[in-house]
Parts: sequence; structure tokens; C-alpha cells
Amino acid sequence: AYNLPGGMIVNSAARDGEDISFDATVVPMREDGLYHVVYECVSTGAIYVLDLNVDRTPPELQFDGKIDDHNRVHSALRFSGAQEGDVLYVRLDGTPIDVPVHGDGTGELTTSGSYIITVFDEAGNSTEYGYTVMLYFNASSLAFFAVLIASLITVIVYVCIKRRRLEIG
Repeated sequence: AYNLPGGMIVNSAARDGEDISFDATVVPMREDGLYHVVYECVSTGAIYVLDLNVDRTPPELQFDGKIDDHNRVHSALRFSGAQEGDVLYVRLDGTPIDVPVHGDGTGELTTSGSYIITVFDEAGNSTEYGYTVMLYFNASSLAFFAVLIASLITVIVYVCIKRRRLEIG
């Protein structure tokens, strides 16, 4: 609620362009919206206008992936729903990291570990999420394991060939 200072009275009040009920010195502001209040000083007759945007709705992100009941994923954790002006504060295993957010409000978390993601909107509202990205295979890790397996096969083939050529006399 907006309580007027002493000696002031409300002339009119509206939320999002629609008139709302009010007391002589108090305008209730229980719902989100743009409030327009016109009031005057009783002793001087001076008119004042107050425009106030009430926003208590926290921002929301949507997360995609095969998320289990314990908020764990075995792949990249993709998110969407970031709005222009939102700020993401992301911690990976307790360390703050930068996470790029694309122009369409999407992004992804690809490093294995425990994430705490806090999103703040321009009004200062916030929402916190917690997820764990488990070890998974992306293109670079698959390439690494392919090279590792090829190296092991090469060593095994080399040892087998050397053993066959080895003659004990």
C-alpha cells in the first residue's frame, strides 16, 4: 500500500489504466501492475502524480534435458526463458562462472559439476535453481576416447605381432 504523507488526500488511483478503490490517504497496491495515483495537498491545493510499477513476480527459466528426480542430468543442461534485462549469476561447484545467454534467451551448461543458477530481473526479483550435470560424452570427449581406444588397439596389435615373431631356441 502507498500511504500518503500527512495533509495529502487521494483524488484518483488506477492500476494498468483501470480505476481501483482507495481510502482518502491509502492506495492499496497488492497486485503487480503500473499504478497511477493523483493526490493533492489539502492546505495548498497542489496536485501531485505518482506513477509506480509494482513487480513482485520472480523470473523463471525452463530447463531441458533428461532431468531425474534429484535434479541431475547426464547431458548438457539447456535453459530458455531469460528475458532482456535479466542477469544470471551461475556458480559451478561454488565458483562463479560466466554463462553466455543468446539473444533468444537460451543457453546451456556443459561442464560436469554442481550448478547453482540465480536469475535476477530488472525489478530485483530472483529465482534460484540447483542442478548437477553428470559426466557425459560430448563431441570432444568422444574424440578423446576414440583416440585413446585406437592407441590401445595399436599397442595390443604391436605386442601380439612381436610375440608371434619371438622364437625361443
